[in-house]
Amino acid sequence: MEALMSEFFNDTTTAFYIILIVWLADQYDAICCHTALTRRHWLRYVIHFSKFDSVRFFLF
Repeated sequence: MEALMSEFFNDTTTAFYIILIVWLADQYDAICCHTALTRRHWLRYVIHFSKFDSVRFFLF
């Protein structure tokens, strides 16, 4: 997998970090986002985050 990604990015370090970030995001999703509480409230947090991000984008 790293060899394929390193050909795409022309850099083995970048390919390794991309693979690492994707793996960490998958682990976070598997551990933290599959409980009853997060399944019930995830949309609320996404909406609040998108509002904050829009405000941050337009102010700065």
